[in-house]
Amino acid sequence: MEKSFVAKKLDFIFISAVLYILLFIFYFYLYERALYSMALSVLSLLVIHLFYYGITKGKKAKNKQTKEEQKHCKKIFYSLPYLSISAQLTFLKKLFEKAGFTTLYQKDVLTISKDGIKRNIYPSFKKTPDLTAIYNCEGQRQESNSKGFILLCIEPTNDAAAAVANIGNDKNIVLNKKSLYALMKKYNLYPPILYTEKQNKKHIKELFLYTFNRDRFKGYFILGAVMFLFSFISPFRNYYLSFSAVLFIFCLFTLLSGNGKKNKNDDEIEL
Repeated sequence: MEKSFVAKKLDFIFISAVLYILLFIFYFYLYERALYSMALSVLSLLVIHLFYYGITKGKKAKNKQTKEEQKHCKKIFYSLPYLSISAQLTFLKKLFEKAGFTTLYQKDVLTISKDGIKRNIYPSFKKTPDLTAIYNCEGQRQESNSKGFILLCIEPTNDAAAAVANIGNDKNIVLNKKSLYALMKKYNLYPPILYTEKQNKKHIKELFLYTFNRDRFKGYFILGAVMFLFSFISPFRNYYLSFSAVLFIFCLFTLLSGNGKKNKNDDEIEL
């Protein structure tokens, strides 16, 4: 699951605090001057963040673009099953024409041809095509004297993929949503989005469960222990004791929350 903005900021603050303490210990060991070590730690932490930002800036821009495409793809294939067969085939006719195919659409049947190879188009977005669907497509192909078919779906079952291989016709193609979206993107042509998936609102409870997730116990405990031990050599004893106490309280909350990682089998698909 993708982390929220607040979750990312919490991770940023936590990592920065750990780095700052380690830098302070290092500089204090070298110079034995608390204020001087604190200033050097702040400057060093700033340099590390600037260096990290410079390296990851291009990567973040690329990842942002990829995430936007993934969101767009998800919206399209969430809405696509709600289009009528006629609307789906009309869009696919335009898409394959842009890809250089000659198309013929009549009586809710779409055929495309290129380089002398004629194929029937079968959209199956409302349900996952199985072995039976593949053999039905093959039967209709033989009746129409086409050389192959293209089955368009979100993702075929393993049985469906095996059935295509068993038929042994290399002109038969199954395009899943990844391949179909790549074709849409290439020719900058997309179907209308009629409906979008309802997004669940974020609640304070979710933020609390993330902050005090049991998996974060180790991090809070180690940081709290480091600050507690460092209070014995630092002139700012009360400062470190206070923060270590807060972190140990956080540890207690992580144990009480009982919220840890879920197994893959526990995840539910929400529509």
